[in-house]
Amino acid sequence: MSQNCPHNAAGLTGADIRRPEISMRFILPLINLLRRKHGNEKVDAVVREAGLMPSELNNPDGWVSMVFSSRLRDEIFRQLYGLEKQPPRDDPMWQLWRQAGREGFKRESMGNLIFLIRTFGSPGPL
Repeated sequence: MSQNCPHNAAGLTGADIRRPEISMRFILPLINLLRRKHGNEKVDAVVREAGLMPSELNNPDGWVSMVFSSRLRDEIFRQLYGLEKQPPRDDPMWQLWRQAGREGFKRESMGNLIFLIRTFGSPGPL
């Protein structure tokens, strides 16, 4: 974790942040979308404050924890949009996550997972 991350005071370890709970394939589309909208420098600061170094997000086969995901969400709202708390679920701000979800299901984002999903989507191999 970043040494100047305020969450270090919570007693969390790198293992808490890196617990394999969410595939990077679900996080990277959001990060990439934010990079296009806000630039690398701002997004890297968000990632560091959430608890990881930006270079750790380069592996689409990697994993992060729910803790990291929650911190990332909070830091996105705080640093990029100036919000101290999450907006209501019907707020247009959440469209960002919906857009990232659509990006994540594009063929180039899915990698080898596309073959698994195709298998479940077709009764042929079953």
